[in-house]
Amino acid sequence: WEVALAVFFLAHVPTTLLVDMQCVLPEEVVPEFARAALRWETVFLKDPLMATCPPWFRSLVVCEAVFQLPFFFVGAYAFALGKPWIRIPALVYGAHTVTTLVPILHTFWSDEAIAGLGAPEETVPKTFQQKLVLTSLYAPWVVVPLLLTLRMAIWAYPGRAGTPKEKAP
Repeated sequence: WEVALAVFFLAHVPTTLLVDMQCVLPEEVVPEFARAALRWETVFLKDPLMATCPPWFRSLVVCEAVFQLPFFFVGAYAFALGKPWIRIPALVYGAHTVTTLVPILHTFWSDEAIAGLGAPEETVPKTFQQKLVLTSLYAPWVVVPLLLTLRMAIWAYPGRAGTPKEKAP
């Protein structure tokens, strides 16, 4: 599990830098291949948030850049080497990430929320299947942080064999 977490965190670095950060960076600093990949994603996967980058979504991307991106390196290091001090930072990361996905996933499933984005028609998921595909794209950033949060809440020493933490008297 710890090695899988390290890989998950390191794999998220290019996604954050090359895709998500396009919502907050000037277009001229983003490589053309990354802009092309985002154009493909917004049309093929019907991602209206990345197509429009509304202000509330940009604020989540800034949080991702400021808080989550540094944590990816710290988390990968700590989980790869079994460092017990990662427990509290991992709890914070996991809870924060799961919480940020609530408005994102709500938007995908709410026709009213999608309409309010003013997204180009070709980037709007209309069918149940399109919404399911888009949700599955974002699902790892709900499932893994949620499992991480639960694990860190239950186990006293992540990365070490042991028993669930003892309850205080």
